Amino acid sequence: MKVFTKLSTVFVRKSKNAGTLCTISSLHNPLISTSVYRVKLNSDLAICLEDLAKHIDEEGFTEAIQRAFERFDSTPMINEFLEDLVDDSLVVAKREFVEKIFPSSLSSESDLDDKLQIHAKELSPERTQVSSHQQNWVYEMLLYLTGLNSDEDIQTQLKENFEEISSPHVLRPHAPYGDEAKLSRYLLQGKDICSHWSPRSRKRTLTESEFRTLSWRTVSRSIVQSFRQKDKIVQSSDEITRRYVQNKAMRIIGADLDSFNILLDHYLSDICFLQFTDDAKNYKEELRQRLCASWQTDLINTLWNGRPLETWMDGVSKNGKWLIKSQSAQDGNEGHKTKELAGRCRAMRLAWSHGEDPRDRSQWSFSERTLPKLALVLDGDWDAKKKRNLYEAGWDWIGDVSQLQELRDLIQQ
Repeated sequence: MKVFTKLSTVFVRKSKNAGTLCTISSLHNPLISTSVYRVKLNSDLAICLEDLAKHIDEEGFTEAIQRAFERFDSTPMINEFLEDLVDDSLVVAKREFVEKIFPSSLSSESDLDDKLQIHAKELSPERTQVSSHQQNWVYEMLLYLTGLNSDEDIQTQLKENFEEISSPHVLRPHAPYGDEAKLSRYLLQGKDICSHWSPRSRKRTLTESEFRTLSWRTVSRSIVQSFRQKDKIVQSSDEITRRYVQNKAMRIIGADLDSFNILLDHYLSDICFLQFTDDAKNYKEELRQRLCASWQTDLINTLWNGRPLETWMDGVSKNGKWLIKSQSAQDGNEGHKTKELAGRCRAMRLAWSHGEDPRDRSQWSFSERTLPKLALVLDGDWDAKKKRNLYEAGWDWIGDVSQLQELRDLIQQ
């Protein structure tokens, strides 16, 4: 029962349809002082186990799983995530540290900034005494304590708040690869936000130390603003712990140990160059084809020499006839992703050209861009209407993981 009890705390789906690997119910008979336990596997897990039984004897399938575990074992900070999942007392200690330090500062940008500079920007002695994990568990726990979301409440305000605080300095030349979304993720993950800097850049106007300090000051402002504007309250200890453990489990199951990629690897790795496989570094030139331009790329590069708007595919067939993209979505997000993927496909299929003066719109013209066939592999609850919308947008093949053999046969034709 200890095994099943632990499995009942491991989340395999979050958001509104949150679920764990299994659920446990018990019936107690007081006459004989005995309890009977009923264990029910998560429905998605049950389907996965049934599917595993069908494929386990296929040639190459276990090898694909083994390659996935080897990639998993080398994932940065993976041991820290596993320690969080197996050691309840460690998670409690982290939560209690954040609950002790931060609640009194949620109405004051300066107070919160002081504490984040000490405990989030640095590995303070007090933080290290609780845990020396490099992942920024202080910042992550603080988000759960406030009931905020990194993407919705912090990232969306990051650029505006940073440039208000640091004026006349701007964010883009300093953020990882010029992307404020990456800055937000790096701060949360405990990554070095200046690791991409090179000494040759002339656009940066801040030192590394200044940028780190201003980044955490920006986070402080964003948290206080969102906490106030959304009338949030400090969350319960149980809710903070639940979200922390849930996201660690989902990170492992949904990203680090990605079953979707295991199936793509099994069915397609011998006939496609895939960007996530161990040998991808040997095929850099071939994989360049997976960076797909659009008419917006052409226009922005010509008029403003701006950052290209590209769609990144996950694989290129070795015969050069297909580009493969995979997309996971759940809990109702399939609709948003359908619009995005449809828009991307339409934009990719158009090429922009101009006359002598590229700013003269009367000389603009559009033509169909020559592309390989485009395959879209879906994971989630995508109904027939969404798939039809994607076909109408220009995707040549759309299917889920159960149809990968069909895609394989088409690529080999």
